[in-house]
Amino acid sequence: MESGGGATEGLTGERPAVRSRAARFRRVALPLGSGVLLAAGTPPALSPLVPFLALVPLAVHLARLTAGARGGADALAAGALAGAVQHGWGLRWLPWTFAAVAGPLVGLAGSAAALAALAAITGAAAWACHRLLVGRASVWLGLALPLAWTALEWILAHLPLGLAFPWAPLGLGLTRWPELLGIAELVGVGGVTAWLAAVNGLLAAAVLRAAPGGGAHPGGSRWSTAVLAPAAVALLLALLPVAWGGWRAGRLDTSPTGTVAALALELPTGGPAPARAAATPDAAARALASVEQGRLHLVVLPEMALPLAPDSPEGTAAVGRLRVLAARVGAPLLTGALRRGSEGVFNSVLLVSAEQSPDHPGAFVADKRRLVPGVERGSAVRAPWLAPAGSGGYAPGASWPVAAVGPLRGGVLVCYEVAFAGDVRRLILSGANLLIALTSDAWFAGGAGGRRAGIAQQLAHLSMRAVETRTGAVRASSGGPAALVGPDGAIEPEAAPGAASGVVRAATRRTLFVRTGDLAGPLSTFLVLLALAGGAHGRHPPVRGG
Repeated sequence: MESGGGATEGLTGERPAVRSRAARFRRVALPLGSGVLLAAGTPPALSPLVPFLALVPLAVHLARLTAGARGGADALAAGALAGAVQHGWGLRWLPWTFAAVAGPLVGLAGSAAALAALAAITGAAAWACHRLLVGRASVWLGLALPLAWTALEWILAHLPLGLAFPWAPLGLGLTRWPELLGIAELVGVGGVTAWLAAVNGLLAAAVLRAAPGGGAHPGGSRWSTAVLAPAAVALLLALLPVAWGGWRAGRLDTSPTGTVAALALELPTGGPAPARAAATPDAAARALASVEQGRLHLVVLPEMALPLAPDSPEGTAAVGRLRVLAARVGAPLLTGALRRGSEGVFNSVLLVSAEQSPDHPGAFVADKRRLVPGVERGSAVRAPWLAPAGSGGYAPGASWPVAAVGPLRGGVLVCYEVAFAGDVRRLILSGANLLIALTSDAWFAGGAGGRRAGIAQQLAHLSMRAVETRTGAVRASSGGPAALVGPDGAIEPEAAPGAASGVVRAATRRTLFVRTGDLAGPLSTFLVLLALAGGAHGRHPPVRGG
């Protein structure tokens, strides 16, 4: 045994124990590296380069794992580690928010369960990628990675029972530089993920081939071809859509749809609902003081700016004050409100204009359809500024109406709904020429850093929706900034508190994504399932060179 160990040491230049420690280090370091990069690519992202590199360490690790149960378990653990780091940092506001909503014990347990579920699903995607590499239906790394990662994000966005959570797609890290995102109007956020993951997979293939034992010979032409070929393809695959996106951003054919003011208000989150509702008209009037009046088509107030039913005695009085403000401004107000119906309590949006009668407060009403899992649905909700005490949360809305105000056709999104690309597409197909997001940023907790991260992520989703549909958007907020977003995805200077106002624009023709919807997500999921079924009994060696 000793002579065998000595022979091995003489051939490799290192002892088996040293190699074992190095292997254990790589098993942790590479997935951890991807987790850190994925976290750094979650808005507010550090650099536009991060999404192009974030999955490379994890992909290299997966391709080096052996076939069989042990390799699959290692892949699952590696993906879970990367996912835990990514979501633990990206959702750093989540534990504090859950604790504020449901109490410390329930809130922290709920946030821990949510993070564990996200890590497990990410682990499952890594396991699927590994199986694609070593199974009977062996797939090249440059294809296996985008298939698995795109399927992961599509599944997260379509979880049943109100658990869908499309909050941190890979492409979201590019929204600070929306001119790089032009292909989103063709393929949607799912296609953007597939593109970025393919670049990551090709770069990982180049790294594997350059590594010792990867099949390339340093200093020779074979090394140059083996390593530089996938690297060159990756560079080309990255640059061509980026170049097209930059070219496209400067040549958008858009037309003005109207003039809108979106308000950022500092509204009280505690105390009786009538008192909080009474504060809204005065806060809105102050925010509108610097806006030129008489030319606005619409004023947008935040989510739950009217935190009581408009047909209640207190609600009727509050709506009357908003009608006076609408007459003074010369434009109707779109405001968040509480609505009680036969099926429960709704987080709603209604239109208030000077012409409406006091006993008929809203000609347009939209109920929030996508409720935040565990916060707006759960019976543990105890924060009255999120949901009324004892209600057990809100009931989900069932329809997708479009608010018609003069030349504007507003597709309304309440807070969390900005993350759902398919829902926004539905509103555009229903005739919307403006995206209107109403939100309350007061619920983001975890200190100033956590709140900034949550706000940045929500704004990033709105920017992505604008690029996918080439439709201008506005954002009104309580406790956060108001903003205007152009059809190119660029976020105009934000106001907090105050008003973000200006002319909004939309593309003159529907984008390819609006016409076709997300094809990359369901197709990737189908192909992954098909390949896994076909390779269920495969036991091939790992793919070393990509």
